[in-house]
Amino acid sequence: MRRVVTPWIIALGGLLLGLGVGAALFLGFFPSTPRDDVAEAEDTSLIHAASASSALPLIAPVEGAQAPDFTLRNLAGESVRLGDLRGRVVLVNFWATWCEPCRLEMPMFEEAYERYGSPSLEVVAVDFDEPLEDVKAFLDELGLSFHILLDPDGKVERLYRVIGIPTSFFVDPEGTIRVEHVGPLDEELLDRYLERAGLPVQ
Repeated sequence: MRRVVTPWIIALGGLLLGLGVGAALFLGFFPSTPRDDVAEAEDTSLIHAASASSALPLIAPVEGAQAPDFTLRNLAGESVRLGDLRGRVVLVNFWATWCEPCRLEMPMFEEAYERYGSPSLEVVAVDFDEPLEDVKAFLDELGLSFHILLDPDGKVERLYRVIGIPTSFFVDPEGTIRVEHVGPLDEELLDRYLERAGLPVQ
């Protein structure tokens, strides 16, 4: 005898299948898709929520959170890791050679770097996807001595969700972002943000 499958049986089966898939997703039975924009040689869980029952800090490119760690190369090809600069105030600046406000900021950063000294302040200037020769020429022209790092594929820029340059993050000695500033800085703002990150006024 031929079995007849009525429409309501088909509908019921589809409903049960949908509920099962939804429950599995809700309960986390399926592994999450890994992010592909994590900086070189760093943990893939750079951005995660901190709960009341967890001792893990919030890691995100926002004020009050731990600064996402990254490793980039300088103009000499040496690796520089943000996490290795703990214990000092760090100014992380995103810039480009064609950016006129960036050109105006750089001498201020150099002056602050020389004023406070390397044990107290580090400046990490991250250049996005420009030829090495252009960056070297810019460095030589302005006589900069702080960290100039290359971000050729833009991973760190995406990690920090940079929407425009210049953008600056002021990180305290414990690695917490105290200030995020989009746009150019003047001397008054620079000193105020450095003080908020933990440096005494000089």
